[in-house]
Amino acid sequence: MVLTTELILAIFGFIFVIEMVADFLNLGRLRAELPGEFQGLYDAEKYQNSLRYQAEVTRFELVHRAVSFGVFVLWIVLGGWNWADQVSRQWAGQFQFGAVGSGLMLIGLISVLRFLFQLPFSLYSTFVIESRYGFNRTTPKTFASDAIKGMLLGAILGGPIFAGLVYFFETAGASAWLYAWVSLTLFQIAITYIAPAVILPLFNRFEPLPEGELKRAIDTYASERKFQLKGIFTMDGSKRSTKSNAFFTGFGRFRKLVLFDTLVSHQTTEELVAVLAHEIGHFEKKHILQSMIFSILSSGVMLFGVSFFLARPDLFQSFGVELPSLGMGLVLAGILAGPVLRLVSILTLWRSRVNEFEADHFAKETYGKPEALISALKKLSVDHLSHLTPHPMKVLCEYSHPPILERIKALRVVALFGILFSTVAFAADGLALKAPPAKKVSRPRAARLVSPSPDPSESSTPKAAGEKSKYGSDATPLSVSHEYLKMHDAPQFWALMPYYVPQQTHSSCSAATVTMLVNAARVGKNLKSEEQLATESEVLKKAKVSSWSFSLSVLGRGVLLSDMGEYVVAALKAYGVKPQLVETVHADKESKEARAQIHQILVEQEKNPKQMLLANFLQGVYTGDAPVGHFAPVGAYDSQNQRVLILDPDREWYEPYWVSEEVFFNGMATVDKSANGAY
Repeated sequence: MVLTTELILAIFGFIFVIEMVADFLNLGRLRAELPGEFQGLYDAEKYQNSLRYQAEVTRFELVHRAVSFGVFVLWIVLGGWNWADQVSRQWAGQFQFGAVGSGLMLIGLISVLRFLFQLPFSLYSTFVIESRYGFNRTTPKTFASDAIKGMLLGAILGGPIFAGLVYFFETAGASAWLYAWVSLTLFQIAITYIAPAVILPLFNRFEPLPEGELKRAIDTYASERKFQLKGIFTMDGSKRSTKSNAFFTGFGRFRKLVLFDTLVSHQTTEELVAVLAHEIGHFEKKHILQSMIFSILSSGVMLFGVSFFLARPDLFQSFGVELPSLGMGLVLAGILAGPVLRLVSILTLWRSRVNEFEADHFAKETYGKPEALISALKKLSVDHLSHLTPHPMKVLCEYSHPPILERIKALRVVALFGILFSTVAFAADGLALKAPPAKKVSRPRAARLVSPSPDPSESSTPKAAGEKSKYGSDATPLSVSHEYLKMHDAPQFWALMPYYVPQQTHSSCSAATVTMLVNAARVGKNLKSEEQLATESEVLKKAKVSSWSFSLSVLGRGVLLSDMGEYVVAALKAYGVKPQLVETVHADKESKEARAQIHQILVEQEKNPKQMLLANFLQGVYTGDAPVGHFAPVGAYDSQNQRVLILDPDREWYEPYWVSEEVFFNGMATVDKSANGAY
């Protein structure tokens, strides 16, 4: 493929449009109603203030993106790169610099121009937006000092790096990228040790955390985990902003924990230790090492790509540069690497969000106080006026951390053994299908709880010796035990069975389950001849819940338990059905009240044709194989034999099957640990 100016502008234009769309969608997610999790933390005025802050920040970012892209286009079209190349060549010629010196002149000029372009935006963001909402504590003196130090540091560190790249690509031939990669890797490793001792103190003051309750609590937890700390420090982050954070620096026995002074002043001891446990989780789970390895590999791939583009004359022509040079080639090849790195960043950001869930889970398991971490996360969100309900596209493109509500849900699910159990009571016109009248026959004797006995008149195919049963030891396929349906109305079974179709993908059980529900609810609405039955893909499309569709995508984490109620309501409303009640009940093995409540729901729904029951359970508890979270509607409840009929939408593998009420409850109260509570 030949590089042209039009192709480059098209590639960067595509990325620009995607980012602008994500920002616009994110603006639309600023909801006027406060999420229930934050009731009591925000008063009405402060929450409205947070919405205004997020709206202003997003609009400012839209303007920044638009201006930046416009300048980028004009810079190429009007010959900006060629001008910069000529100016740097003239300067280098006056001092008789070679390729290295000329390259440094070029990168210095570009850095200064970039700084001057970004300066108005930085000033407005810091002294107007951040000040307007009470965050900014940076004085003009501190701002100027940071800018000067940043430029000097960039020259001291960045200059030798760029000079080294020019030198290697000038002298080492085809292996230049490899030498450059090794050198850059050594530099990256060295800077991780140099930064805490030399660089960070240039910008902030660090003081040892004084003796007291907090230090003892942190030392105790770290000691229990055998986690080495060289010291615990506070940092004067308050001199720039009221926002807070915590981080580790260094590796191994040189690790230091740094707490912003604003964090220490706003959090309790338990909350701070929970935050520490989360950060230690990143080390224990090897997240830091993984990130470093990925960064090193990415650098190698990028440098190899740079070596490829440097050999192409159309690289310079496409940017309007008349005379090729090594320094300019490195700059332009680095620019072309931008779109590729932007795509790669989507993967790295996804991995980062997964790591955050894992670190949260680690903190919960090792510290044992998930509510302390939840409280700390809430306070941080309130203090930062964070966007509580960001759009999934914005999260996909830019979020290194999951949205706060998702983290809270995941922590709560693990903490409470929370498994979704929804009861949906339809409006009067919602479900009018009548079940067949009950047959006047005597009821059979009670079957064993562990394995309900099939009707003697029904036969089942014997299993070969050593063959593993397709179902769990407690589950009984409907095909060998359907006597209950001969003697009872079973309104749920007859309402749902006509719409019992397979889920379309391995992860779409929630959508298949809701599709059954939607069709059953529409039966009594006298559908017209042109109205088709709902399908799984149409339900997702009509419900217009982007988080649901995204959860079922390749990049999604699966459907969160506590979101299912929202999805059910959205799908029903999309088809003109207004449920009277959607109730979510969480199962907990230790709660007799939850067990009794679920038993009562089973009894009531079996009598009422206008109620439907959806269950969320660990599939392997029922079937003996797949240990994953799963959704399915309940088809019937046999109170005499105390068993429940599961209309499993995984039709590729299962027919409907019975499980005892005891196992039914245990399946719902067993957590899918591999999914951090997301099914």
